Amino acid sequence: MSLEEFYKELSYVNTSRENRLKYANMVLNDMGLFPKLIDILFMVDDKVSYRAAWVFEFVCADYIYAIVPHLDKFTSNLKNSFRFCCTPRIKSM
Repeated sequence: MSLEEFYKELSYVNTSRENRLKYANMVLNDMGLFPKLIDILFMVDDKVSYRAAWVFEFVCADYIYAIVPHLDKFTSNLKNSFRFCCTPRIKSM
C-alpha cells in the first residue's frame, strides 16, 4: 500500500475504540505500514496526523517493539509535533 493510499485509509479513522483497533491491526498485520504511519503522524497541520496518532497508540500498546527501529526518526520529529487535540478540554463553569 502506498503512502497516499494509507493516508486515505487513515482519514476514515474515528474516535471509537473498535475503529482505532481495526486500523492498528491493519498495521500490525503489515509492519511495512509502520514507517508510513510515522510519516503521517508527523505531518504538521494535517487533520489526518492525529488520526495516525490514535492508531500509533494502539499499535504500540499491542507491540511496543514496533517502534524500536524507528526511534531516531520518532524522537527527532517530536519537536515538530504541537497538536494537542487529544488532550481533555477544561470546560468553563
